[in-house]
Amino acid sequence: MVVYLHRINDNGISPSLLKNLQTFTSLCGQRVIPDVVIATTMWAEVKLENGERREASLKTRLWEDMLASGCRVERFQHTYESAWQVVGELMMERVVV
Repeated sequence: MVVYLHRINDNGISPSLLKNLQTFTSLCGQRVIPDVVIATTMWAEVKLENGERREASLKTRLWEDMLASGCRVERFQHTYESAWQVVGELMMERVVV
């Protein structure tokens, strides 16, 4: 299991963000992508509707290939329970990365 953190309060897709994600997916490879969780953070810093709009845009513009390969997105709400929601399902599943 690998958790990739993304701040939901970041506006747009910067060149450095794109490069970081490309490097990340290259390091993981196709076999590991289904064991990746993209955890969006900083939800308390944005209005819910703005965060939801950004999340939807990221899912279709930036993370589309990862999601198609089995990766999933979770919202980290800065609580103990939320942390377990992010990693809980993967902890019970298959491959150790």
